[in-house]
Amino acid sequence: MGFNALERLYHKTIKTDTCWLWCGTKNLDGYGRIKINGRLFAVHRVSYEWYSGKSIPEGKQVLHTCDVPNCVNPQHLFLGTHSDNMQDMYKKKRHGNGKPCVCHPERPYHAKGFCKQCYLKNYRS
Repeated sequence: MGFNALERLYHKTIKTDTCWLWCGTKNLDGYGRIKINGRLFAVHRVSYEWYSGKSIPEGKQVLHTCDVPNCVNPQHLFLGTHSDNMQDMYKKKRHGNGKPCVCHPERPYHAKGFCKQCYLKNYRS
């Protein structure tokens, strides 16, 4: 007898004093993945929807206050836009070891010292 998605969420999560850590399948960035009806979903999004009872509106992302990719603690999850997520990442210096772009200090580091736009301009033809 197989577990349903919510049972898997419960059984594959270790609750610490702060974060609830997903111990199932993760992607290369460390975000938990769960298969439901043959489709893969980000497990923190499933956790947000289940515990909040709300659907995630189009154009919104589920962000972490704790910055732990495999955390599914609903108290650490909140809705925001992609822009909110990038601003949060930049403020917390979670990009390129906190280094800004060499020619645009207001933009986050992407690769070789440049923001994504400058990198593409200088290193892609």
